Amino acid sequence: MQQLYSYNSIIRSSINPTASAAQDNQAHLAASVQVAIDCYQSKDYVQAFETLMKLASNDQLADARGQHVLWSIYLYGLGNVTSNDEKAVKWLQKAADQGHAAAQYNLGGMYQQGRGVAQDDKKAVEWLQKAADQGHASAQNNLGWMLILGLGVARDQTQGNNWFNQAALKGFGMPSEKKERESREDVTSLRWHEKVVVHQNNYAAMYGVGRCYEEGHLKTTQNIAEAKNYYRQAAVKGHVLAMVRLAKLCESEKKPGSDEEAVIWYKEAIEVGNNQEARELRRTLYLNGRGLTGDPVDALHVLEDLAKTKTGTFLERPKAQSLLPKVHTLISVARQRGDDGVELALKKGYLEGKGLSYAPFDADSYLKEVANSQQDAKSSQAAKIRQGFYRQEPCPVEVTPLERENKFLSDVAL
Repeated sequence: MQQLYSYNSIIRSSINPTASAAQDNQAHLAASVQVAIDCYQSKDYVQAFETLMKLASNDQLADARGQHVLWSIYLYGLGNVTSNDEKAVKWLQKAADQGHAAAQYNLGGMYQQGRGVAQDDKKAVEWLQKAADQGHASAQNNLGWMLILGLGVARDQTQGNNWFNQAALKGFGMPSEKKERESREDVTSLRWHEKVVVHQNNYAAMYGVGRCYEEGHLKTTQNIAEAKNYYRQAAVKGHVLAMVRLAKLCESEKKPGSDEEAVIWYKEAIEVGNNQEARELRRTLYLNGRGLTGDPVDALHVLEDLAKTKTGTFLERPKAQSLLPKVHTLISVARQRGDDGVELALKKGYLEGKGLSYAPFDADSYLKEVANSQQDAKSSQAAKIRQGFYRQEPCPVEVTPLERENKFLSDVAL
């Protein structure tokens, strides 16, 4: 049989040598992608990335499986790769366009979270639908939540429950030893979805259950404490929308420390998903003089920006100006206490042209030091900021830098 195959191969090669070469090349490319996948699964992310990028550099990475692996490496910053949501989405889109169900499911998640793309629930539903139609159980479950909650689509509890049921029939939500349908409870009950959280560690389910407790879906009695609990679980796993909902609930409590926790989650949602709602809510919180102690340097950057004529509105500017001295004092307290985090945040801000109104002499001294350090891009950036240091639009706060700094430190000492 092997001999017959060899004869046939020889005959095909002699009849159409170009086709044979193309087939051999395709087999070689497929084998290379499989090597990368094996490396990825064995957690050798460096080798997986190098293998795939070698193919990509020659415009030979057309395999959706390899494209999907590159998405994961870029998204999570695996191996020696710096996390980059935009590059991650680029490869994920290529795989999804080829009909790769897992890629379609994950692309729906990227749109829902606004990672690497503008947040868009409608597009999230579109891609989740494509994956769900192919039988992807996680996509079916997540699509069910979109329908139950009315995200990107008209709220439809019947259709949502239908997708929950289809996912459950594939064993979604239960340990492998309990996949028999008769061992399951009603998938339309909240109890079922709480079990999904336990067994699948699924952050979409965490977020969905949190929304049920917050808003009373699936015949659930409102319970804000439980809502926060599930949002927090999802937020820790990187669910941007859960971060925002959790922050809003913390802010609404108006208890000691709740504003500071709200700031933490707003910041995380901005850093992870560039979430615009979180950006606006954090700004409003600071303008109301709340949450300033949570991260005074972040408050400085936001309020300083709003105090400028070109950024803040007519009503925002005077509010921001009036709050800056308080923020300056909070930073001085932290510095006197020896808070390294505040010092690092200040220096990072200086290199971005932020926080310069707090202690201009300190800022200029640090920028001069970096500019003279010959550290390529960083020194060049520092020099550029120094050049424009005294030409930038001033923050309209009466400043005598050294005297003010000494005054605040002496006030704190009292």
